Amino acid sequence: MLGRKAIEAVLELSEGNRFSKGLFSWIGFAQKTVYFENVQRKNGTSKWSFRQLLNYGIEGVVSFNSKPLRICLYVGLISLLLGLTYILIMLFEIIRYGVDVPGYFTLISSVLFLGGAQLLSLGVIGEYVGRIYMETKQRPHYLVQESNTDSEQG
Repeated sequence: MLGRKAIEAVLELSEGNRFSKGLFSWIGFAQKTVYFENVQRKNGTSKWSFRQLLNYGIEGVVSFNSKPLRICLYVGLISLLLGLTYILIMLFEIIRYGVDVPGYFTLISSVLFLGGAQLLSLGVIGEYVGRIYMETKQRPHYLVQESNTDSEQG
């Protein structure tokens, strides 16, 4: 349940793709917990399938943070560093012992380096896209729950 001021705050938001549970928390107004005993459904079945619940959960994650994009950036950086480390180790092994399989080193090193560089680049692009996405929502920087000018003036 929402109070009138909370409803007005949510209605002020201009975004079209709304994740209501997240918005209710995001507005930051005072909340109270209502405790109840969860009982088994007696009649009928839920209309939510597993797929719908999964999509709803994903919507909740991507609506309010850009952490998945940041994770892509980190995975790309780690992949690139691990690939470069492997390339250096293999290069020293080739210098020390010679080439066992011709073409293996060049193929693997190019795949590892380019794969890591691509993941890192996608992570950087994802960061920009995430910031653009947050800006397009045009959410206000803050909401005022109560002020001294709220009283009715005659």
